[in-house]
Amino acid sequence: MNWAVFLATTAIAFCFLSVTLWLLWRTNGGGLRASPERLLDLLKAAEQGQVDAAQWAVTLALRFHDPDIEAIREQLLIIEQMHQIGERAGQLKFNQAGCQALAHQRKKMELWQYHQVQKSGIFRP
Repeated sequence: MNWAVFLATTAIAFCFLSVTLWLLWRTNGGGLRASPERLLDLLKAAEQGQVDAAQWAVTLALRFHDPDIEAIREQLLIIEQMHQIGERAGQLKFNQAGCQALAHQRKKMELWQYHQVQKSGIFRP
């Protein structure tokens, strides 16, 4: 009788664990993967002085698999160190040179995105 209870409990636990892992896999691990699209949106917000400091920190903390985007991420970390003038109401603020550097990185991201669309033949807005 004890073996039957043990096997039933083990089977239920295995099924629960399998479903949980499958759901995490399907939802991309809870959204912790940084995407180039998310980085581009963040760059646009940073240029306008409306980027959330927490989102900025989390997005730039995650590495990208694409070497071009990873190079842009590293440049953004340098821009943050050199040109950030503070935080107001949870929003990062950059000086004039920082905003220009962010605009340059945004243009590089848009060019990268354009080349990705050309390679794949699939339009992603």
